[in-house]
Amino acid sequence: MKLIILVVLTDPRNTDWFWLRTPEPALLIFVAYLIFVYIGPRVMANRQPLNIRGLIIVYNFAMVALSSYMCAEVCDHRDSNAVFSVKLQIAL
Repeated sequence: MKLIILVVLTDPRNTDWFWLRTPEPALLIFVAYLIFVYIGPRVMANRQPLNIRGLIIVYNFAMVALSSYMCAEVCDHRDSNAVFSVKLQIAL
């Protein structure tokens, strides 16, 4: 009964979205996550960790560059005549 109520009360804008059409896909992902969290540490207990230090350094530099770019874009367009206004968004 509760599942029927969830399906009936869904937002009509989401009816075309596969993962939000019904609650089953989200529940399936949740159960898969719980299984992964429960079984994962037991499978990896006797294995050596991967050495991904170089990959992490490259990833961190990429994230710094991306964040800097996004910050520069926001600062560059904040005073333009765009529809978005930081002052308006804060007031809301």
